[in-house]
Amino acid sequence: MRFVYQISCAESVRSLLMVKRFFCPLVLALGFLPPGVAQQADPQQADIVRVPISALHPTQAFIAHDQVNYTLQRYRIDQQKLFDDLCENRGQGDDAIFTAQSNPKDANSYRCRASDRIGTRPQEMKTAVRGPGNQLYLTDGHHTFSIFQDVDALGPDTEVAVVVTHDRSDLTEAAFWQWLQDSNLTWLYDANGQPIDQTQIPADFGRGTLADDPYRTAIYFLRDLVWERPQPALPFAEFYWAQHIRSQPHLQVPALNSSVTYLRWLERISGHMLALPADTAIGPDGQGPDAMGRMALTEVKDIVELLCDDGEPGRLALALAARGIAAGCADLGHHSEQAVLMDDPLYADTHTLADLNQQFPGITSIIETWFRNYKGASGNVTGLQWQEWP
Repeated sequence: MRFVYQISCAESVRSLLMVKRFFCPLVLALGFLPPGVAQQADPQQADIVRVPISALHPTQAFIAHDQVNYTLQRYRIDQQKLFDDLCENRGQGDDAIFTAQSNPKDANSYRCRASDRIGTRPQEMKTAVRGPGNQLYLTDGHHTFSIFQDVDALGPDTEVAVVVTHDRSDLTEAAFWQWLQDSNLTWLYDANGQPIDQTQIPADFGRGTLADDPYRTAIYFLRDLVWERPQPALPFAEFYWAQHIRSQPHLQVPALNSSVTYLRWLERISGHMLALPADTAIGPDGQGPDAMGRMALTEVKDIVELLCDDGEPGRLALALAARGIAAGCADLGHHSEQAVLMDDPLYADTHTLADLNQQFPGITSIIETWFRNYKGASGNVTGLQWQEWP
C-alpha cells in the first residue's frame, strides 16, 4: 500500500520515503485520434485514392489543438519531419530524401526511401469511407490532415492519399451516419462532451474549424507514459479517457498559458489515472482503466521529457512555443512524485484515505505539512492519494 504525493516546487528532490523510490510521473502529455476502426477492411484489398484535403469530410467535431501545434513547431525546426510525414501518408515509409529546392506540395521534388510506389505500406495510411454522392469521409487522420492544412507550406489543396475501407455510397445520408455510428467510425460529441448530430460537424479540417478539446490533448500527452492503446484495439479509446477526465471536478482545465500551469494540471491527471480503482467504468461497455490501457505502476515512465527531452525542448514545450509561449528545460525546476510505502499488518484494513484518517485522525494533514516544510517556502503538495501497491 502507498501514499502518493505529487510535489511541485523549485527545490524538490526525487527521493522516496521508506522502502524505495516511486518514480514521478510529472504528467505531461499531449493527444491522438482513433487508431483504427471496427470491422475495417483489409488495407491490402482496399482502394487507395489521391485527393486534395478539401475533398475529404471530417467525422468528428474537434481535435487536440496542442497536438497540432507541437507538430507544426517540429516542422519549423526540422524540415525532414515534414517530408517524412508526407511519405508516410502515401504509404511509402517514413524516410524522405529531399534537397533545398524540394517543394512539399510537389511529390516529384523529393523521394521516399522505402518505395517510389504509393500504397506500398497501406497499413500505415489514413483511412476513409465512401458515402452518399461518392463523397469521402475520413475515419482516421483528423490530426494529420489538420496539420497538413495548417502548415504554411501545404494547405487545403494539398494532395493526400487515403485507403478507402468501405463503399457505402448506396445508403441515404441518414442511413450512412447511422452505419458510421454502428461501426464505431464517428464520434458524435462536441469539444465539451455534449452529444451532437452530423450536421454540427465542421466541413473542413484545421484549427480554424475543428474545435479544441484540451482533455484530448492531455490524454495524447500521457499516451505511452501513463497509459497505452489497449489491445485488442478499442476505437476512440482516448476519447473515452478524455470524457472521464472531463467529468472530474478537481481536474477541470485551468488557463493553459504557462508551462508550470500546464504541467501541474497534467500531473494531477496522471495521479488520478494511476489511482483509479480497477472497477471504475471508463470504456463504452464499462471497461476499467486497466482494460483501457493504464500501465502497471512498474511500467509508468518519467514524463518530464515532454517539457525537456535530453536537454532539448520536449513536445509540450514545442506546442507552447507554437502559441508564442516560451517554455523549455529551464521551466522544469524540480518536480517529483513521492510515495510512502507501507507493508505492515497494521494497514490491512486500510483501503482509502478516509480509512486512514479514521484510524489515525489528522495523519494526512501532518504528512502534507511535513512535505511542505521539507521542500521549503516554494514547496507545494498536490494530488494526495491512496493506492494499493501490487
